[in-house]
Order: sequence, then C-alpha cells, then structure tokens
Amino acid sequence: MSRQAFVCLYHDLSQPHADCRACIERDDSLKRHDPNGWILCSQSPIFPLLSDPFLPEPEATYRVIFIVHQQPFLQLGKLDGDLRKYFWYSLGVTSLVSIFPPHISNSQILGALDQSHILCHETWSIRSGKLEKPQIAFVNPNAGHLDTSWPEHSPINPDLIRLIHELRLNFNSLLKRARIMMPSLLPVMKLVQESVGKEVGHILQDERLLRNTTIAKEQLTDATQSLTTHKRLNVSVDALVQLNSALAYVLSQSFYGGPPLVQNLALNSSYSLLGTGTAIMAIQKLTEFIIDGFAELPLATVIKNNYRDVTLQHYLVDENSHQNSKTADFYIKGAGRSEQTPKLAYFSTRMGFSEHSYCVTAATQSLASADAARRNLLTLTHELLHSHVKGRV
Repeated sequence: MSRQAFVCLYHDLSQPHADCRACIERDDSLKRHDPNGWILCSQSPIFPLLSDPFLPEPEATYRVIFIVHQQPFLQLGKLDGDLRKYFWYSLGVTSLVSIFPPHISNSQILGALDQSHILCHETWSIRSGKLEKPQIAFVNPNAGHLDTSWPEHSPINPDLIRLIHELRLNFNSLLKRARIMMPSLLPVMKLVQESVGKEVGHILQDERLLRNTTIAKEQLTDATQSLTTHKRLNVSVDALVQLNSALAYVLSQSFYGGPPLVQNLALNSSYSLLGTGTAIMAIQKLTEFIIDGFAELPLATVIKNNYRDVTLQHYLVDENSHQNSKTADFYIKGAGRSEQTPKLAYFSTRMGFSEHSYCVTAATQSLASADAARRNLLTLTHELLHSHVKGRV
C-alpha cells in the first residue's frame, strides 16, 4: 500500500439512514467519484451500529482502530451510548472497527471495551486523506500453549513423507496465529492433531502389513486382506490430503484481512472487507456444538450395539407385544459419552456444504445470505451426519 492509501468511506446519499459502507483502498485504479465528491469502490461493507454513524470528510483528519476481540457481538450491546456512533463491525478477525475524530482519544475508544477480550488492535491515523504509519499492538503475543509435537515415525513412501511434512507446517502455522488472535481455535486444533497422529499410526501399520505380505495364487484370504488393507490405507491418505487443503483455507480465511492490514489482503473481499475470521469462529462453534451433541447422545453406537436387524422391524413394534421392542431412546440413556472425530469448519465456493473426515464446509454464499433457506447454516447438521453413515465418527 502506498503512502497515499487511506480509508475511503462511501455513504449512499440516496438512502442516508440505510446503507453506510467503508472500504480500504489499495490502488488508485479502484477509485471513481460521484457528483457529491465521495470516493466509491466495489468492496464489501462493514456495518455501523447506528443509522447515522460518524462519517469524516474524505480529506479530513481522523483515526481508525481495527480491533481483534474475542466476544465482539456481546460487547456491542454494552457500549456507551455516546460512543456507539464511532463503532462498526465486520465478519473479519478484526471484528470491531472504530472511526473517530481527533478530539476522541484512543484510550476512550479502547476503554469502552472489555479489555480482557481484546487480543490485538491496529491504529491508522489519517491526516488530510493520507495514511501515516499504522501502529499495531498485540496484547499478549505469547498467549496460549503452543504444542508442535508430531508423530516420531514417518511412512516409507516418499509422497506420504512430503504430505505429512506439509501437514505439519500448516498445523504449526495455524497454531502460531491462533494462539495470538484466535485462541478459541486451539482446543479443536489439539484434538485434530491427536486424531491425525492416530491416522499416521494407522498408515504406518498398514504400510508395514503390505510390505510383509506375499500373496500366493491359491491364498484368496491373503488377497482379500491385502485389498482391504490397501483400501484402508487409501482412505487414511485421502483424509490427510483433504485436511492439508482445509488447513490452508482455515488459515487464510481466519487471519487474512487482519493485522497487519496492509500485508494481509482478504482473499474473499467481495464478501467481507476484513476477511471472515469472526464468521469462521461462528461456524466452528456451531460445528463443535453439533459434534458434542453426537458425543453425548451416541445414536450411531446405540444402533450398532442393539439393533442387529437392519430393517428394525423386529424391534420397533408395540412394546407390550414383544420383549425386544425398545426404541433408541430406551438404550441411549445408559450409553454414555462416545467421543467423535473433531472437525475444522471453513467456507467453500466450490464445494458448498460438504463434509470430510476432519473438516466440514459451508457455502461461501452463506456469508451474505445465511437467512435464506438455500444457504441456511442448519445444513451443516445434515453434512455432519455423513461421517456416521460412513462409519468414521
């Protein structure tokens, strides 16, 4: 970004109380002027708390603070009334944005927020339309425990060695950023890391088994076992390949568009100016809530252990007429908790709503239309059932 870069504000003068937008300009070629002198651009909106927010003149002197906050929407409801006109919110990891005049101090803006949940903030000073050097403050740059341990042994196949090496690099990169700006992601990352360690162990075991197996023509049992092992190995490798891709998406969607802003342009800025970090946290929490429900009420385990007849005709008859006629609700009371495979959530334009071994995706269009039936996030509940059908829970 050049020294001429600035925050440009667009206020739709035809509907002054309905559509207030702010965008970060990066290139003069993006700019065009309307008759009233406002600079317009095609990037996505951030949203004001009030219908008449503070909007400085394009060539005025003012400040902007981009704030990484752990509980932005709870915080917005507690803001002091006099300061609400200076606050905006976004879908990015920099979930709160404050645009305010020079007579308001940084301490007044930051002091209005719950300091214990502020992880980072970046301050821009704009003087006569020109951006001065941004100031970035990480509240606790060493926050969170960083566990970069990994399985000691590696596969023999060189392609698998490269895959696992890249997987480790993506894990570590995501962990380093999450501990500073998204600590809520750390618990599920730890669970995924543990599951991947087990998956790598299965790959090593299957590799060893295939290496030591010789199949004679008349030994059909050995051939069947070999084919089964190959299939199991391919399923494990496919799961790690998909996870590797998912980690790259989670990394970019969570932290691009966050501090330092001039270096981290959001990749999906047509949907969200400052990235989708807050939206990622939302669908991740929804995913974890659903998975935890499956763990507390393990219906798949109950059906596997108690219903041998796949038609269920033998079981789901009138309870008084048959001693085995018990619904799943009868058995699930004493089933106990059954831990599930953790999953990372992210947005995908290509895959839309989908589910894989270690990840689940929501349609990127949900960022703009999650209240529509076609893009409703409740579709995630359907997607998360697929692993139960496939037997990988």
